[in-house]
Amino acid sequence: MAIITTVVALYYYLRFLRAMFIEPPAINTPLKMPRSMLTAVALASLLLLALGLFPNVVINVISQVQLVAAQ
Repeated sequence: MAIITTVVALYYYLRFLRAMFIEPPAINTPLKMPRSMLTAVALASLLLLALGLFPNVVINVISQVQLVAAQ
């Protein structure tokens, strides 16, 4: 059973990758993002990167906030 589901998943993902990288795009014009959306995506990306690189800083801040809130 595992082999069958693996083959089905492989077929699905290879089809997906072919559509992304091999076939020509259906629309050739680049997408235009508003500046506010670009700012939000950039801020979220930087925050995610910072949380991934420095998780102890966030954990320490949260634990300090909990201690202050518990008083």
